[in-house]
Amino acid sequence: MNFKKKLLIVLALIVAAGGYYYAALPAINIHSSETWFFVIFLLVALAAVYAARRKLGRKELKQSKVMKFFGVLILCVGIVYLLGSLLSSPIVNAKKYQKLLTVKEGEFTEDVEEYLKPWFRDRLAWMDEQFASPETLMRSLNPG
Repeated sequence: MNFKKKLLIVLALIVAAGGYYYAALPAINIHSSETWFFVIFLLVALAAVYAARRKLGRKELKQSKVMKFFGVLILCVGIVYLLGSLLSSPIVNAKKYQKLLTVKEGEFTEDVEEYLKPWFRDRLAWMDEQFASPETLMRSLNPG
């Protein structure tokens, strides 16, 4: 394969990666799913370019050590992502999250009433400010 073809393949890969990055806008952060999908996308693209460059058939794909390496690498990256997602999930870390909340005992109806009374009072005051007095309203409805 001559230099121009190699350069064209590299440029096509860069454009594809840039297009995916532009569309997905992944945060470069190990806790971001988009970063992991971007890395997997790049590995798959590199494996596809390698297979296309070598013109590997089905039989050669299974026997190629480089393709096996790409497969294992993609699988390992996927496993690391899944383990990281599982270990950082709220279900696994429930005890840590439990300590963040303080539980307050109370009566539901009293608590709601305590919250709603000032809210209704403020809302009614606001509504009174928004509308004209009843006398002005009646005069505007009955001009005669």
